[in-house]
Amino acid sequence: MIRKHLFKQVYIPTSVFQETVLQSHLIPQQEAILTAIAENYLQVVEPHTPLTFKRVLGLGEPGVIKLAVEKPADWLRRDDRKAQNEATELGLPVLKTAVWLQRAESLGVMASSS
Repeated sequence: MIRKHLFKQVYIPTSVFQETVLQSHLIPQQEAILTAIAENYLQVVEPHTPLTFKRVLGLGEPGVIKLAVEKPADWLRRDDRKAQNEATELGLPVLKTAVWLQRAESLGVMASSS
C-alpha cells in the first residue's frame, strides 16, 4: 500500500467508514480499509467539532474537514472542489491526489506512468 510509505497514521471519520465500507459494494475497497484498520494504520474517529459550511458537501466531506480541525494533520487529501475550498478557507493543508502520486513517485514507492 503506497500510503504506508507516505504517511505514518491515517484517520478517517465515521461517515467515510460508513460510506466506503458499510454502504459500499466494492469488496476490494472494503477489504483494503478493514485490513488497514486491523494493522492499526487506519483509525476510524467520530469528529465532534461543530462547524458549519458555506457549500453543500458530500456525505463524508464534512466529517473529513471536522476531523482535520480536531487532529491537525500534515495533509488533508481532497479532490472535491467544494470540500477543498472549505478546507483551504479554514487554513487546512490540502493535498490533491495528483500531488500525492507525484510524491509517491519521488520517494520511489511508485513507478512513473510515462
